[in-house]
Amino acid sequence: MLRRHFLCSAALALLVPCAARADGDDFFAFSSRTFNPDGSRAIAKNGFFGNVRDDEGNLLRDATLTVSVTVPGEDGPRQVNYNSYTNVLGRYRTLDASGVVSDLLGIEADFKPGDVKLVGVEKKGYVQTRRLNRSRPGQAGVLEVDFIMKKVG
Repeated sequence: MLRRHFLCSAALALLVPCAARADGDDFFAFSSRTFNPDGSRAIAKNGFFGNVRDDEGNLLRDATLTVSVTVPGEDGPRQVNYNSYTNVLGRYRTLDASGVVSDLLGIEADFKPGDVKLVGVEKKGYVQTRRLNRSRPGQAGVLEVDFIMKKVG
């Protein structure tokens, strides 16, 4: 009886960490850093998430989304671009712009919503036809944007 109880407890302990993952992907971990330097949990301030579909409604995997960030500097503003990709379910989420700029340039900065732009989406054999902003009007921070693409050729 004790052995059966131990085996059930061990099996449950192995399953619990898997429950925290969404479809095998850390989908909602927006920040490139899980924790801030002071040990507090990192919260995304600027980013995007959504779906990429074709014009027939099929979700598209491995589409490339480009984010452009305007970084203020002593010599004037400079552009930093980085990419995110759709997963097997056609969903994407971008990293937080503050974390990316910190990791790439070593600069700690807070960005205004206008400084962070989702340029668009690309996929070989497709062209972007529609961009659907699903966020509330006037919403800032993490925004939901879906894309529709049409197969070419």
